[in-house]
Amino acid sequence: MEGFFVCEGEKCASSGSVWGSGPYTADSCVCDAAYHAGVIGDSGGIFKVTKAPGQDSYTGSTQNGYTSQSYGSYGSSITISKF
Repeated sequence: MEGFFVCEGEKCASSGSVWGSGPYTADSCVCDAAYHAGVIGDSGGIFKVTKAPGQDSYTGSTQNGYTSQSYGSYGSSITISKF
């Protein structure tokens, strides 16, 4: 999954849907990761998702009112950036 995405204020259905603090695991919910990264606000927006190499570990954090989870090794990552 790579490219530009639009989220219109929706959040993923389950809590714990984002792993890491940038980069994020590639299976993280991209909308929630974008909120966490601060590239979109409560009303949503457009952002870019870029593939990145896997990491040995992902550290969770609380940013922009959203808490991500820590995770161990994962084979692929994504980064989130402003459009």
